[in-house]
This record gives sequence, structure tokens and C-alpha cells, in this order.
Amino acid sequence: MTENSIIPTTDYANGFIYENSALQFFNTTEGYVEPNGTDFDYIYLFKDHLDNIRLSYIDVNQNNASAVSITLKEEHNFYPFGLKHKGYNTSINGTHHKYMFGSKEYDESFQSLNTYDFGARNYDAALGRWMNIDPLAEQMRRHSPYSYAFDNPIFFIDPDGRAAVMAPIYDTDGDFLGTDDQGLQGKAIVMDSENFTQGMSHDEALTKSEGAEGLSSQEAGSKLLNHYNGLKSRPDYDGFVTIAEGIDWAKSHPNADFRDPSNALYLDASKLNFGNLSVDNLVPNLYIKVNLLNSVDMSEWSSIHTTYALGNTSIKLVNSQSKQVKLRGDIYDWDYHNYNPKSGKIPSSKRDKLILLERMRTGLNDNHGVPIRIYGTGKLN
Repeated sequence: MTENSIIPTTDYANGFIYENSALQFFNTTEGYVEPNGTDFDYIYLFKDHLDNIRLSYIDVNQNNASAVSITLKEEHNFYPFGLKHKGYNTSINGTHHKYMFGSKEYDESFQSLNTYDFGARNYDAALGRWMNIDPLAEQMRRHSPYSYAFDNPIFFIDPDGRAAVMAPIYDTDGDFLGTDDQGLQGKAIVMDSENFTQGMSHDEALTKSEGAEGLSSQEAGSKLLNHYNGLKSRPDYDGFVTIAEGIDWAKSHPNADFRDPSNALYLDASKLNFGNLSVDNLVPNLYIKVNLLNSVDMSEWSSIHTTYALGNTSIKLVNSQSKQVKLRGDIYDWDYHNYNPKSGKIPSSKRDKLILLERMRTGLNDNHGVPIRIYGTGKLN
């Protein structure tokens, strides 16, 4: 590297970037912040569906929300494999931000190379090829170890230079299979259905990659894309489903086929609040039934997680010291556990009382079962 190259410090994981011991910028959720004299400027980034940074802009009146004034700092337009369009919109207002194609750093240390740093490898957008062999080459034997995104950069992305991926997981016929441990927003691959296990680790899922060539037909690709484009409208896209969202899903999927992965709700275990449940209530490495409803504050019913309301849930303690747990999926059908509606009596259990209330209020019945699939690891309070 030259003495003027950007050198990350030990704070790189937190997004703090220094050059010659001077802070250049630090990352935020929607962009980055860079020093401006004794003050700081908040720069917003607009990205396309492949995570390419297309625009960076700033509100010059950042301290006055009633007088928004947008100034464009920089614009990028790319060919599919990452080479920049040239000859227009080349003006830069302020500091040139070197993170562009795939949101990766464009390394200008060597003028004749100009590659992107993806982490595991360096990428040449002019050639559409990697400069290094694929670290996972033995697992991608059907593809060149130097090809980018299976030679299909419109359909796939490559987040770290190891394996081209998309989200979530589909079989070779384009049918939705489910999720790995990163959920609907996580990075996943096309794979043979026999190799899929719901909630499998993302690293394991990558080793099962069939790539774009694994799709059986053009129709399979169209089917996959149609399903994928609708994922963001699902209530479980963020891995958390409230009671109201769960009820709406159940009512919109009456008599659902429980074997169809598309009818299930996918919940992130890390987003569950386990209330007063403790390691003393569980058994290491053994699934046991626990009623989460008894562990939470019912005053928060309106924002509570669907899983809480549906009775006994199978939970396994995987690490006593870190209090980490895993949960099994189930089919929740809004049925009663210890109550007979024909008796005319009020249910005795908290859960059955709530089920009765929701049935009366929303019209739910035995035909509104919802398959629940859980990924990731939760942590007890």
C-alpha cells in the first residue's frame, strides 16, 4: 500500500476508517459520517438491489428539519459486472468515497490494477473476473474459480468474495424451500431439496450451492424471482411477527397446506424476549415443552410475538453460560388445550382465555392453522 491508502484500524469492524491516523469516516445504517472541520456531515447512500452505491447525498441544513436542502455528492452508474459508465455525471462535491460496486472499496493504490476489495478476494470490474482463486473452489467444481457471480451478476451477488449468493433458499425447480440461520433477509443459495434442512447454518448452505446452472429451466428462474420479489411484503420478513400480524396471516391462509413452505411463518429466535424464563427451567441439549405465555408481561399483548400466544414451545438449552437456546418449529392452530366450548364455562388457563377472546374478536377457527419455522439462536434474559 502507498502511504496515502486507506488503512483500517482495529475499529474496522465497527465501521471506523482512518487514513494516516486521521478519521476519514464511520458507517451508519443509512450511509456514513465524515468529519468537516470541527463538525461532522451525515451522508446518505442510495443503493440498488445488488447493493451497489448509486448515489451519495447530504442535507446541507442537517440541523433544520423544516428546511431540507439536498446536495448530490457523487453518482455512480455501472455495467452489470461493475465497470463504471464514464463521460457524464462525473462531478464530485466533497470527498471521493471509494466504496462503490457491491458497496466494496475501490483500491486505487496501483493505478494499473484498480480492483475492488471484497475481503476474501480482489475483483477486476473491467474483466469481470477475480484476481485470486476462489477459497471455496473445491465446493464450486462446476464453475471457474475466477468467475464473478456465476457469470450472472444481475441475478446473483457475492458479499465477501467466497460464494455468489441470493436470498433466500430455493430448489433447482425454483420452488421455495425455507431459510438458513439468517432468515428471509439472509444470504442463501439454490440447492437440491435433499440437501436442505430448515435453519441450517449459512456456511453449510453455501457448500450445497448449485449456482445459476442448477436451475432446471428458464421457467424455474421466473418462478423463483416471482416469489423472491414478494418476500418484503411478508410480515415475517424481519423475523418478528406480532399477534395481530399472525392473526392476519392465519385468516389469509385458511386450510393451508402445512407441507408448503410458503404457508409458514419464519421467526428469528434472537428476537424473542423470553421474559423470566431461566436456565433452571430448561435441560441442556434436550428439547422440553415450555409455555412462554407464562413468562411474559401480558400488558404488552398488542406488540407481543406470535410464538408467545400459542402455548407450549419446544426449547433446548445449548449453552448454560451464554444462556443460548434453540426452538423447534410447530403448527399453531389456535385450538384450545384444556377447554371445551360446549361446556359454556370460562376457560381456566391464561392461554385458552386468550384463544377464546381472539376467536370471538377475529373469527379464527380450527381451519386457520399456521406452520411456524424458527431459525437462529435465542438468548434468555
